[in-house]
Amino acid sequence: MGLSVCFLDCRFRPLTRGAVGKWGCGVRWILIAALLPIMAVPSWAATRMTVAQLEQMLGTERAAHKSDIEIARKISDVELSERLTDLALGQLSKQFAGGSQPAMALLLLADRSSFLDPPANELPATAAPDAATQQHLLEAAKRFAVETLPNLPNLLATRTTFSFDDSPQEVTKGGYPRASGCTRSALRKRRFPFGTRKRVH
Repeated sequence: MGLSVCFLDCRFRPLTRGAVGKWGCGVRWILIAALLPIMAVPSWAATRMTVAQLEQMLGTERAAHKSDIEIARKISDVELSERLTDLALGQLSKQFAGGSQPAMALLLLADRSSFLDPPANELPATAAPDAATQQHLLEAAKRFAVETLPNLPNLLATRTTFSFDDSPQEVTKGGYPRASGCTRSALRKRRFPFGTRKRVH
């Protein structure tokens, strides 16, 4: 006999991956450990399905205007056969208010599926590199670490210098010089390489 999570009809603060990431993983498990003893009730075996089937189920439940508690109970009875990735979790969670029972149930479901393989449609379309390609990639990474990385930053910079003059200026030809405030007298640009081994003052 399995266990499923029975969600009480109350409001929770938004529980998203961003919020959990800010709190830390330890807080997440403290919350789960504190909630499970009062929210767990005996249930029949969980329903095994893919992420696509989970999406279809949620669409059916929402089309039937089921309450958040009913949808959360359905989610808690699900056992995924593949990982609910952050991308898929974000898309599914958009259907529900932040911190609602279904959103919380989806987050817990995603955690339980963390060690499963992602859905096939989320895997790269290219085949895994062969041994020769893998060796080439390792050598390129080694060259970058040994030759390029120590010389960073390595770029071209342009320094623009504006010169200003606040000395008295001749306003009219043949007249007396008058102080008229700062005026720009020159503009100079210089392009130079900038790196860890070169410094231009």
